Amino acid sequence: MPKAITHGRELRRAELAGHTLVESSYEPEAELEAHVHAHPYLVLVLDGTFRERSRGGTHACGPGTVMIRPAGTRHSDRFGGGGARCMV
Repeated sequence: MPKAITHGRELRRAELAGHTLVESSYEPEAELEAHVHAHPYLVLVLDGTFRERSRGGTHACGPGTVMIRPAGTRHSDRFGGGGARCMV
């Protein structure tokens, strides 16, 4: 079984040129406690909303938002009433 790279429910996964792409979904009103990722992390919000809090402040994310996190960036997330679907 491949190692999880997201805290959401994995919908699809693809390996491309040494990178892993995962489409994941998050439940409505879900909260992810502060955590870090071991590798750089790119997120494209496909549907839904969430707020991410990190040392850099709080950011509102919706469809079309792209976020890039360097490895080790501590952050937490709270998803909106409709949950969210993201490509990471």
